[in-house]
Amino acid sequence: MDVVFVGGDERMAISALLLEKEGHRVKTVGLKTALPTLSTDEIFSFAEAVVLPIPCTKDGKTVLGTDIPLSLFANPSLILWGGALPPFLRSLPLAHDFLEDEPFTLSNALLTAQGGIAYALGATKRGFWGIDAAVLGFGRIGGFLTEMMRGFAVPISVYARREEVLTRASLLGFQAKKWQEPLSVPERVVFNTIPQEINGLSFSPSSLVIDLGGGLAHYASHPVTSLRGLPGIFSPKAAGEIVYKTLSAFFRKE
Repeated sequence: MDVVFVGGDERMAISALLLEKEGHRVKTVGLKTALPTLSTDEIFSFAEAVVLPIPCTKDGKTVLGTDIPLSLFANPSLILWGGALPPFLRSLPLAHDFLEDEPFTLSNALLTAQGGIAYALGATKRGFWGIDAAVLGFGRIGGFLTEMMRGFAVPISVYARREEVLTRASLLGFQAKKWQEPLSVPERVVFNTIPQEINGLSFSPSSLVIDLGGGLAHYASHPVTSLRGLPGIFSPKAAGEIVYKTLSAFFRKE
């Protein structure tokens, strides 16, 4: 398979190198690797498949980390992979979103939870000694977070809206708290795992609030540490291997 990686971070560079070692012809645009590079104009004369970053864009117009317009890849005959593809790309017949691949998403949820805990351990300046924690949301990331935090003997509260989620959290031994806005979250360390924008929250003045899901991106009433894209920052080697395995499995079917 002739593959072009466009933009991205260290994890994408690692996955590109692994695919090349597997026997694919791999070239890059706007990505620092030892692999051959192409100009933007040369992409489509070479590529059978294009791999965009995760997420693929920040401004909705250009590929993350480049000035290359996303609209360039609206090609129905091109195999396209990327993270959080906008609707006009996701609707293409050969487009695939990493975030809709369940094995990929679960693996990255685990890395995100690990990275969030590692950050919090240092940021509190006291580890988890005398700390209680809150987890907003109880999906993939929230599930991994709570299980790993249990090993630190940290009292954990899970905030969620749905009764079945609260019941599951309670049965697993966590303090389940109903999400009702306005919501006051008193715990010392707060992990948000919810991607949708959140309003109506308040935190203790001394709380460390870590946004892993993105739902607090526009929250201005309390300092928030945004750690979106954490696997590519905290554990790029593992994250790169996950991208590689996802792509390799797909290309073997083609």
